[in-house]
Amino acid sequence: MPFDRADVLTLLGRLDDVIDGADLAAHRLVLYKVQAVKPEATKLCELLELCCEAMAKSVHALYNAKKLTDILVQVVEVKRLESQ
Repeated sequence: MPFDRADVLTLLGRLDDVIDGADLAAHRLVLYKVQAVKPEATKLCELLELCCEAMAKSVHALYNAKKLTDILVQVVEVKRLESQ
């Protein structure tokens, strides 16, 4: 593996934080019986989904050192989505 073990663990920890945050938000929607959300919240969820898809592709590419350019492409995509 061309990555430092500590870097991989840091990445996994941050991915876990994102998942925990999304899960917490979903539970609060249920807890507070939210019936409708603002269009901005819907857009934010769509962006989160796109970022998660890009990150999944990146993590999958970690298994193949020849696909390092694939990881870079996905990282650039996540950065682009974050700026929206």
